Amino acid sequence: WSVLYFGFITEGRSQKKGVSTLGFLIGSSFLTNIFFIPYLALRTSAPSLSPRQQVMEVEEEEQNGAGINDVVPFEDRVENIVENKYFGVTVGSMAAFSIFWGLFARPEYGDLSQRGADFLQILKNDRLAYSFLVDMGIFALLQSWMVPDDMRRRNFDDSKVLWATRLVPLFGIAYYMSVRPPIPRSLLKKKKKNDVL
Repeated sequence: WSVLYFGFITEGRSQKKGVSTLGFLIGSSFLTNIFFIPYLALRTSAPSLSPRQQVMEVEEEEQNGAGINDVVPFEDRVENIVENKYFGVTVGSMAAFSIFWGLFARPEYGDLSQRGADFLQILKNDRLAYSFLVDMGIFALLQSWMVPDDMRRRNFDDSKVLWATRLVPLFGIAYYMSVRPPIPRSLLKKKKKNDVL
């Protein structure tokens, strides 16, 4: 689930000095919200574009081309991956396969009722398993807060997509990542300019 939050590193924010976006996101893959929540607190406020600025930007790109650099820094390559429409589909498919595997693979672990009873027993006795359950709840809450913020920055107004992401944990955000429009390039240019300064 935390890998889907890599999709928010392209939000056009410059980071405060000494705050590595990539470091926080890699840390969140291993220790989930222990890294991700401090990242949210430490990032700078996001720039935004008016619809008029966005139209002007698209026209400028059509005239001048996309302006792709020959040398792409590592963080920019990660941004290119998570901005791809297949990112959400791929991660959502991996999650669906994992759930399917947990429910139906390895018949020696019993049927669904036996697996459910074993799962509840693990939750009662294992603090680590319980903490992962709490993490999933936190991720579900963060998803319903971060997606509207990202939609606003992209001038993307679709109430069906918004409610799908708010009401369907994990798969809602995977769906959003696959249908959202690209972030305006001028926001990324502002970010890169601020990073240089």
